[in-house]
Amino acid sequence: MTAICPACLMRIVNRLIVQCIEAFNNPPFIRLPCTRHRLRHKLCYFFSILVSGSLLLYSSVPLANATEVSEYRLKAAFLYNFIAYTRWPDQTIDSLTVCIHAGNPFGENLQYLKNKKVNDADILIQYTKHVSEFSDCQAIFISGSAMGNLDNILNRIKNKPILTISDSINAGRQGVMINMTVKADKINFDVNLNAAQNADLEISAQLLRLAKEVFR
Repeated sequence: MTAICPACLMRIVNRLIVQCIEAFNNPPFIRLPCTRHRLRHKLCYFFSILVSGSLLLYSSVPLANATEVSEYRLKAAFLYNFIAYTRWPDQTIDSLTVCIHAGNPFGENLQYLKNKKVNDADILIQYTKHVSEFSDCQAIFISGSAMGNLDNILNRIKNKPILTISDSINAGRQGVMINMTVKADKINFDVNLNAAQNADLEISAQLLRLAKEVFR
């Protein structure tokens, strides 16, 4: 069997996940009503496996070999999937604002999220510097530079339906709902399910299965 070089695998995975996301604007969620028609059920099931598999591949490919895709290009793809696999109490919104707080480590990779949709809602990007600017946020990525102020940030949005995401050490244990980590050159993520439930957010069981650790 011919071996596939890591860089080639990364290119394949990158194209796969982008094509999956663009091909189906209603991401798979465990309660998505796919059973009404047999064909739609099969398509939803197939797409669910395809995207979940893509996300799993992303988390298992060593970053040291990711010559084609940077760490934060991968994390931008994870960020989209975290949003796509979360259900907010109000599913009738026309837009979903993702706030990038206290710095933008993604750089130009956030272009990946623009013009994307989640359940027919347009994704908007907003940059915030102060906790007083969170009023329009449905999701917040908390940059590493804000970790010293994490308690104040979480208290500001306590029990509000705002998905919190970060990529800092032990942030999940401190109350951030989804935290990305890099271990052995691989991207993993933890889910603080208790924090999400307290905010009336539902995290898909598909996403929970892929999490490295789930705090309940």
